Amino acid sequence: MPKPTTAVTKVEPQLTPATIEGQPAKGLEHFSSEDLIIPYMVIMQKLSPQLEDSDLEEGQLVNSITLAPYDLPVLFIPIQLTKQRRLWKDRAEGGGMQCASIGKGSGLVPDVGDCIAEICVKCPKNQWTDGNPPECTFYRSYPSLVLGAEDLEKLIVISFPETNKFTGGAGKRLANMARGSIGDIFSRMYTLNCTQKQNSKGQKFYALSVDKPSKIHEDDYKQALSYFDMLKSMNVSYHEEGVKDTAEESGDEETPF
Repeated sequence: MPKPTTAVTKVEPQLTPATIEGQPAKGLEHFSSEDLIIPYMVIMQKLSPQLEDSDLEEGQLVNSITLAPYDLPVLFIPIQLTKQRRLWKDRAEGGGMQCASIGKGSGLVPDVGDCIAEICVKCPKNQWTDGNPPECTFYRSYPSLVLGAEDLEKLIVISFPETNKFTGGAGKRLANMARGSIGDIFSRMYTLNCTQKQNSKGQKFYALSVDKPSKIHEDDYKQALSYFDMLKSMNVSYHEEGVKDTAEESGDEETPF
């Protein structure tokens, strides 16, 4: 016998003054770049703390601030390529960063600035040793516009740690595909997926993959351009607490780049 159902009347949202195009948002007159924090897209791995007491599942991609999941595959437009290095403390020791080269000086930890500076390149914590990945993780990160996402989840950083063979390779591939395309990096959209992998030690984990680019609509290009101009002109902050999980569960550690 089928279960009884309850009819739900769909109510269309009413237009409010705050949604009228061109009208400034009242109550945010004192909002500045210091208040803007851009989240990271995080893979839910087996040990991700976000899985506790939540409906999230392994293999999902979520917003590091709102914890809203993204439907796979994710269509996104990269706005720019940035590079960073981060040295993480073990979670058993409280987690957090020991050192970083984020580029703008995070103020959270000793920040040497440019990640390709000599101090970083020669640092022993940045070297592969007997096939083992360095303690310090190198990232290719792409602040991106996610197509079809809600407003709070549109602008996000998709980060590819190089110590993960699979995800790191996807980040490098994205950089080369963008370089090989004609026009700005945000003149094309890409498809992001998350699939389960297994490394040489038999450990299973989830990793990112990126498919070849395709053309975008003019409106999407204009929105991506506006984000590019904003990131270029404003001293925005990034949700550094969220990026840690992008480096969890490495791929085949025996294969350095």
